Amino acid sequence: MTRRGWCPSLAAPMPAADGLLVRVRPVFGRIDAGAARQVAAAAAAHGNGLIDLTQRGNLQFRGFDLGSAASFAGIVGGLGVDQPVGTPGLMVSPLLGVDPAAAPEAGALAGEIAAVVAGMTGLRGPAEKFSVSFDAGGVIGLGSVGADIAIRAAAIGATTIAAATGWVVDDEVCSAGDLIAVVRRRLEACAPALRAGRRPERTGMARAARVPPLGFVAYAADRGAFGLGLVFGAMNADLLRLLADLAASFGDGVLRFTPWRAVVIAGVTQAAAVRLADAAAAEGMIVAGPDWRFGVQACVGAPFCASAGRATRADALALGDTGRGVHVSGCAKGCAHPGPAEVTLVGRDGRYDLVRNGRAGDTPVRRGLDLAAVRAELMMKVPA
Repeated sequence: MTRRGWCPSLAAPMPAADGLLVRVRPVFGRIDAGAARQVAAAAAAHGNGLIDLTQRGNLQFRGFDLGSAASFAGIVGGLGVDQPVGTPGLMVSPLLGVDPAAAPEAGALAGEIAAVVAGMTGLRGPAEKFSVSFDAGGVIGLGSVGADIAIRAAAIGATTIAAATGWVVDDEVCSAGDLIAVVRRRLEACAPALRAGRRPERTGMARAARVPPLGFVAYAADRGAFGLGLVFGAMNADLLRLLADLAASFGDGVLRFTPWRAVVIAGVTQAAAVRLADAAAAEGMIVAGPDWRFGVQACVGAPFCASAGRATRADALALGDTGRGVHVSGCAKGCAHPGPAEVTLVGRDGRYDLVRNGRAGDTPVRRGLDLAAVRAELMMKVPA
């Protein structure tokens, strides 16, 4: 069963080779430690415990059947941590509300934007992927996250942001007082297509991509945030439970999920950061950068996806640093990276086809490569 463009949710699981997928979109990208422990326990009890952190900062849980998916949805739905189904996704700056360098009016504006977004119901099909980003600046802003409507403080890049600075919605500058009306107008213009299941042409401005926030970054004299990287965004219920414990022990007790395959914990002192880093590194998390593994994109691959022709993530790791900047896709759908890449490897019949400067569905320049031949091609660095 293939339904490209369909996003699973608590209410509508999606079939995969290892069972049904269920996706949770955390409100403002956050789940507090207590709720995260309950989610982890439910994922282990009712699914197979495998979890992916997606490129929109959502959590995807695997391995359910219809009955267990309903049980999981009942537990998680009761926690109030999920954005409303059938509405645009809303991504906000990870440190919204705690970082003094962010736009001071951002917290109130984010709440109003969330209310506007929540009122836009009835999305289906490809329209379910429609998203809004709200970048309030500060030490960990959103940067480029591929949003359809991109909102940012006008003075992002400055050390501090004054309340009167203004905001930018895609390419339109407005005041804080006009921001909600502008966002509402943009969403209303998109509404007919979205409710018909069509995704409007993307208008969000492209900006420089951010490096994943890894390690300690201070936002106050005695406090900072700590970014923990997940290889390919993959974790399991035990690791989610550990993250909750780390947030409660060393930070403010909240997990902040980002679009960069990293989890941010705020309220961390510099002394606590050392202990946090040691505990996280012992469990295989990335606590410092740069790290080449953030330069490669790979879908979940075989045996978890029935469409995949290879165990893509294991292959990506086997390529090592030669795979930096490469998209490894189990099939021609290119789920992990819909856009073009310098090199895209596409699994087919147990081998890889190689596409240069294109997408997974584009015509390959080489076909039927084993992993050794792929590595040789990557080391040559010769354009097509």
